Amino acid sequence: MKRYIYIIYALCLIGSNTQAQVLWSDDFDNYTLGNLGVINNYANPNPISSQGNWQLSEVPHQNLPGPLHQVTIEAETGRGKVLKIQDIPTPSSAPSIYAMNLYALKEIPDLDTLWSNRTAGNDILKYEGEFYVAFEKRFPTNLGLSIELGRIESNETIDPNIVTPVEFFYSEATKVLTVDAYTQIPIVETIPISPWSWIKVIAYVDYTTGYVYFEIPSTNIAYKSKAPLRSNYFKIFNLLLLTFTSDVTSNNGNRPPCFAKLDNFKVSVVNTLPLSLEKLTAATFTIFPNPVTDIVTITNSNNIGVEGIEVFDINGKKVKSQKFNKENQVQLNLADCATGTYLLYIKTNMGTAVEKVIKK
Repeated sequence: MKRYIYIIYALCLIGSNTQAQVLWSDDFDNYTLGNLGVINNYANPNPISSQGNWQLSEVPHQNLPGPLHQVTIEAETGRGKVLKIQDIPTPSSAPSIYAMNLYALKEIPDLDTLWSNRTAGNDILKYEGEFYVAFEKRFPTNLGLSIELGRIESNETIDPNIVTPVEFFYSEATKVLTVDAYTQIPIVETIPISPWSWIKVIAYVDYTTGYVYFEIPSTNIAYKSKAPLRSNYFKIFNLLLLTFTSDVTSNNGNRPPCFAKLDNFKVSVVNTLPLSLEKLTAATFTIFPNPVTDIVTITNSNNIGVEGIEVFDINGKKVKSQKFNKENQVQLNLADCATGTYLLYIKTNMGTAVEKVIKK
């Protein structure tokens, strides 16, 4: 039966015939050191743009003075200039202060036109960027950084409320990076990463199939969405949204500032995926019997060890899970599952496969 792997360890990162064509990039080296620009009130209908046409805004809190963040361009050894978002620790006598958000939005200029004029065959958009998070480890509540890709029309105002169908989100509370794509079956995968270091993230959107791929090179892990993008999101994503979240009143403001740094954003078009991602459909699992009454056997001829299986119904709800000890043939009892169609997410030592099974 045909299957799809949506996560695979990038064991081989060489040998690709990808022809990249850069459409847009921003490494901040042409910016002026110091403040990036004005931090607007989130509710301002006519926000003031900053250097590079970034728009900065935060949601004011009635019990706190503002602004509660700084956004600057700073020089960093070995990198040139980088964008830095920093909170301002603030004492407060208010009984409850929730997380404060700083939004930084950037419309990638003329991306539709650049896409229309791309080299023939370059039908995969590649978005990439680097970030560094330095949250005060003693107070990890409500801290995070997200990098989102969205869409705006030419007559729309950039709005932080816009739904963004492709996202990376780092949480200090869990110390994992979550990747997310709004597909028919949403992908939400978490990757442990090391904070206080630069992390490169890459998203590929294949406009011939609608599938989204994520790659985090430092972890040697890549992901494929479990389904194509929803039809209303199958557009060129020309909005870059950064959201920095922190609790400025943690420890009553008696702590070092939390900050994130960002660098080397780039949008390219390519004609093929890297070899590590091309291997996503390399192996085959066999499911039998199918349809099944109670016990189903899962096996493969590639000597891939199965570590666990999660069972989802057709609505995307997880109904069962079971762990295994890296065996290349396992059995799963579906006797307690209702009649219907299910997806098996087979986690292995080489990645995770998706298979369909029918319960009689």
